[in-house]
Amino acid sequence: YHFAWVLQGEIHSPRPPMKHRTDDGRGKNILCFVLTLCCKQLPLSRMMWPQFSLSVLKSQIVRFSEVILGRSLGPSGRAFLKSVGWIGFSFVVARLFSMGVPLFAARLLGKEIFGEFALSANSIGQIVGLIMLFGMNAAVVRYAAPKAHPDSEVGAAFFISGVSTVIALLATIYLSFTPAVGLLKLNSPALVWWGLVFAVAFWFWTLQSATLQGLHLFRERGVAEIVSGVAMVPSFVLAYQFFGRAYPSLVLAYVISYTLSGAYAAHHVISRVRLRLPNLAFLREILVYGAFCFLGNAGFILTFSVQPMQLNAYLSESEVGFFRAYHMASIGIASYVSTIFNTVFFAKASASSDRGALWRLMWRVWLFAAIPMVIGYVIALVTLLGIAGSDYPLDWRLLVAFGVTATVVTIQSCMGQFLGTEGVKGAGFGLILSIISGVVNVILSMWLIPAYHVLGACLALFATYTLATLLVIRVCRKEFRWGLLKA
Repeated sequence: YHFAWVLQGEIHSPRPPMKHRTDDGRGKNILCFVLTLCCKQLPLSRMMWPQFSLSVLKSQIVRFSEVILGRSLGPSGRAFLKSVGWIGFSFVVARLFSMGVPLFAARLLGKEIFGEFALSANSIGQIVGLIMLFGMNAAVVRYAAPKAHPDSEVGAAFFISGVSTVIALLATIYLSFTPAVGLLKLNSPALVWWGLVFAVAFWFWTLQSATLQGLHLFRERGVAEIVSGVAMVPSFVLAYQFFGRAYPSLVLAYVISYTLSGAYAAHHVISRVRLRLPNLAFLREILVYGAFCFLGNAGFILTFSVQPMQLNAYLSESEVGFFRAYHMASIGIASYVSTIFNTVFFAKASASSDRGALWRLMWRVWLFAAIPMVIGYVIALVTLLGIAGSDYPLDWRLLVAFGVTATVVTIQSCMGQFLGTEGVKGAGFGLILSIISGVVNVILSMWLIPAYHVLGACLALFATYTLATLLVIRVCRKEFRWGLLKA
């Protein structure tokens, strides 16, 4: 306690600027930060810990970030950390509600009715919603972020997405009256109609939220996320009063929460943007960019939709459940952490005038943070699997493999954003790399899962994301002249 208290005092003593700091000082400050976080959890009195406050912790986080980066953080850097912190907090709060309500509904409605909801909303609704967006949720961030008054950029994204929405709705309605709908083996045509209602609400919320990111309105973006999560509770209660124990109760709960959150976001967008259409050349450019982003989902689908099918084909039900538990506690968390970080990072990187310097800076961060991240994911695995119970025993090989894979997923998810910041050219390369990665994952899974079972599935994901990271490095070095650690 005394040692940590002395170090805490040294942290706040006058010291030279960052450029004069020695490596010894850097190591000491890292130790101070770790000891501070650990000792804050101990039941020390204010006399033993006189300098404890939220502002002190914020200051130490900033200084710790400066140690990693090797430079002082200016106002923009501090604003970035603040935005990431707020987005992370708001996403976690929203997640508590958005996960809690479906879990409660699954128990209340039963497996069959909840399965109908999954088919209507998660299958029909989200697929049609993604077609409606047509990549404009990424395009509006990429093209609006660098501009002070992105009236034309936002107008173009809204126009293209509006047209694709009309086409998607008409096509789905037409197909619902043809024999093709029989392939879905629906119990009722109403599943399609409720799926379309869900799709419209999902499209509205996603596009407006992405526009807030493009306008750098991260405080409002976080509030919109919280609204969408918190509104789920009263929305489900209200919908249940009308539909009772039926799948429309949960669909309508999502529709109301998305609509309320989207309306809040749209209010802030409209108050800051005067929508107008750009010239035809730019309209064509943003259309191509959106198409590349939309088709770029192919790799994600091949990785996270086809591999579960392969798992069901090669493994027993208990092994599949074992894999999903490990996956959720590591790679699932990595994907969510990446989403939080990229919500702010993609907009900031798109607006940067020197993305090469930012690229090198981020690699410096990952080289420093990789090992702590592996340790963090392993700790998360041990903790969550312990909560899950004795049905999921700890295997050190799987703990290490999933911890390392989750770290690679986090790094690739972040660094892959750089391709999208380079406009149509970068998005085109992103599409190619996405398809290559997806195909590689399918092939490796066919080979590794039968041989190594759960470990093989993890190794397939590790190899896929490692390959994707190396390909991103190769493309950025060759096409954009970005060195890994130096210009």
